[in-house]
Amino acid sequence: MASALRPKRKAKRSQNGLPNELFTRLQLIIALEDYPSELMDISPSLVDSYDPRILASCTLSWHLPKNPLSIADYRRCIIIPGQTPYFVQPIPPAYLPSGPQRNAHIRKPIHASILPLLLTAQHARVDIRQYDIISERNSIRKFLMNDEDYIISVVRIDSTVFLRRYATYNHVDRNDVGYRFEQMCTMKSGSFDGNYHQLIEGRIGELRILVLAETDAIKQENGESNELKCQQQRLAKSQEHD
Repeated sequence: MASALRPKRKAKRSQNGLPNELFTRLQLIIALEDYPSELMDISPSLVDSYDPRILASCTLSWHLPKNPLSIADYRRCIIIPGQTPYFVQPIPPAYLPSGPQRNAHIRKPIHASILPLLLTAQHARVDIRQYDIISERNSIRKFLMNDEDYIISVVRIDSTVFLRRYATYNHVDRNDVGYRFEQMCTMKSGSFDGNYHQLIEGRIGELRILVLAETDAIKQENGESNELKCQQQRLAKSQEHD
């Protein structure tokens, strides 16, 4: 009886900021599983042709504007060139930075923006019209992995396709072990609090691409990009007292 008196929850009218009416109008042209096998074959020649080249960098603030089209707002939260996070080899026994940090819970905007990419390209005097695909690297990765649901908006201007991915999560916790591990392994070249990104051009087959890629750390001796990962493991009871 008590459950019958509860007010009904209103159905969601949108998904990731997109109205439900949009999804009802969409028509599936072809499913990924229906692609011919020759298109699914990632040959070594296709991988080798990527040939990435770093053009520029930026550091993007953790706190981003809600409006993905506000150039003025994004100019205030970006530094070009970026402040390089140099890799520092931890010396055992190494300990994660103490937590929790203040203001560690960061709410991400619903709509992602490619303005950081465009502003960085403009600063480096890169002509974006020469590329076939312009995107964040994560959007390209979603296509290739194809192991989860995602929403990516697509816009074509002349012969260039712009991709913008909608995040499936709306907040970040910088007290998480992964973020604290990155802090332990890096030394920044400045005091601006944000994420370091590199503007990279490359190829996928015959297509020229321009992507903005978040980069965890850079080796100071050779400029090589590093992705930092850690894994939390529980010690067995016999090891806890060693």
